[in-house]
Amino acid sequence: MLGRNPKQRTCDSKTILFCPYCGTKLDSDAKFCKHCGSPVDRTETEPFQAREQEYAGKMIKCPACGEDIPSFTAVCPSCGHEIRGSRATNSVQELSYKLEHTSSDKAKANLIRTFPIPNTREDILEFMILASTNIENSYQPEVSEAWSVQFEQAFSKAKIFYGDDPKVWECYNLYLTKKKQAQKRMEQEQKRQHFEQRISKIEKIFQSDKGNAIPALIAAVILLIIPFLMIIPSSISHMTKEHQLENLTEEVQTYIEDGNFEMARIMANQIIDDSNWSDESRQKWDSIRESLLESITKQEILVGEKIYAGLSSKEVEGKNYSEIVDHFKQQGFTDIKTEKIEDLVTGWLTKDGEVENVTINGLSDFEKESIFEPDAKIVVFYHTFK
Repeated sequence: MLGRNPKQRTCDSKTILFCPYCGTKLDSDAKFCKHCGSPVDRTETEPFQAREQEYAGKMIKCPACGEDIPSFTAVCPSCGHEIRGSRATNSVQELSYKLEHTSSDKAKANLIRTFPIPNTREDILEFMILASTNIENSYQPEVSEAWSVQFEQAFSKAKIFYGDDPKVWECYNLYLTKKKQAQKRMEQEQKRQHFEQRISKIEKIFQSDKGNAIPALIAAVILLIIPFLMIIPSSISHMTKEHQLENLTEEVQTYIEDGNFEMARIMANQIIDDSNWSDESRQKWDSIRESLLESITKQEILVGEKIYAGLSSKEVEGKNYSEIVDHFKQQGFTDIKTEKIEDLVTGWLTKDGEVENVTINGLSDFEKESIFEPDAKIVVFYHTFK
């Protein structure tokens, strides 16, 4: 068996040889490849031919430790950092925006069915909540079915990657509840449409018998009543929406009480009156939503590792320093110091013990809603006699 000429590469005045069969690096005096055993012919050398490298795709790295992350990874295998995706979050928001500006039910269903399910935990949960809510809110079977199909797909993916996460199953239980409610509402809608069809048939019957005054009179009465009857389904729809939002509000409050602030925030963001019933109704539910979100933020701080200042930098000025020290202790701060400002004459312009200013982590300008760590460094500067 005749050997092929080895491939050559020149680097820093040295020639590096590679096996022409398998590409293994060869020793300088090798006659056979140590990897595949093929003979190497050194009588002739082929022209230098650089080895080419190509990349098949993108390399994703952990933002915390820099290690390579495999596809569909929920948590970095090296440091445990949770992998999140801002693009997926934006895509969910973009889907909501497109649906709001799409009037055709067929187009809406197509948008929903072709939406790519995100991979990260927070985005899958957000999409599952969005799908569950819209399954109940949609008045068109085609759109509702599209949401249901997409939810099932998202849930299947969530079980694979986050099957041990209790929030995945909370979302699934929510979906089952919303789907039952949607089925009941669909049945009511079908009954309403059936009622309208019967009224239409009665109207045609009386219109065909114009020679008889009594049927014509009855038909006229029915025609007068029909507009009022048409208002009833709209009113019922609004009442149903109000009931849905009330139930949603109760669910948010329950999550807050249980300390599940993540689910509470996701659910609270779904409290939107899109029934177009009235501006007053929309403003009412907007106010309720904002109030709940504010409550969630406050509760997160109370049970978390951060606390409010409680007083603004303007409010502490002029008060007795001991009162201010006690206030910050009650708020939960642990690193509080006092600094004297010794005046030549105290009592004319300032009082003994009067606070000049307070700094928190070096900040002399803060609001009472400002949030700090419990061990934030607080210095109270106050006036006293020299």
